[in-house]
Amino acid sequence: MKSNSYKDNIHIVLFINIQMFVFWSGGNEIMNPKSNLGLTS
Repeated sequence: MKSNSYKDNIHIVLFINIQMFVFWSGGNEIMNPKSNLGLTS
């Protein structure tokens, strides 16, 4: 069980890292009104 929990934590950390990478790499496009599809409120 401990091993399984450890793997789950690694997946969560990797997921957060990917989300942060996407946010920083695509943040300018997301904040650009021309490409704003209503994803940000």
